[in-house]
Amino acid sequence: MLALVTVLTYSFALGLSLLRTYTGEKLTLSFRAKLFHRAQQLSFDYHDRKGTLDAVYRIQNDATALQGFAISGVVPLFANAVTLLAMIVVTARIDALLAIVALAICPVLYLLLSFSRRSVRPRWAELKAAESAAMGVVHEVLAALRTVKSFKTARSRRPSGSSAAPASSSPAMCRWL
Repeated sequence: MLALVTVLTYSFALGLSLLRTYTGEKLTLSFRAKLFHRAQQLSFDYHDRKGTLDAVYRIQNDATALQGFAISGVVPLFANAVTLLAMIVVTARIDALLAIVALAICPVLYLLLSFSRRSVRPRWAELKAAESAAMGVVHEVLAALRTVKSFKTARSRRPSGSSAAPASSSPAMCRWL
């Protein structure tokens, strides 16, 4: 009997994990497609100001964040709301005064949470902007590295007797190579 319960428990956990993963990945794919479509509709001016990596960063990270919010945030929120209502009902049946005091404290806790959120949210926005800018720098450096390597390869392939630089390169570029 114990083995059957263990097998059923692990089977249920596996099924729940597969369902969460499947749902989360479908949600992420759908949201990334929408973000990609939106990024294509943005003006050249926007991409010149923000850089193309900002759009790539948003497509990669924001879509994943949405998956985490929907799967690990919304579903447990509903489960916890049902648990809270059940606890209020049970507490009210045991002691009505205790339930009233507990419910009276809830608005105070909500106000404290709102106050702390006001100080955290601007910092979070700054952090995300800095993270996006850092990814932009990394992207630009890696893109430039490919260009520099191609110039270096082209320079090494020149005949050894030829010391003239290609017509398209400037003297400043030749010094870097």
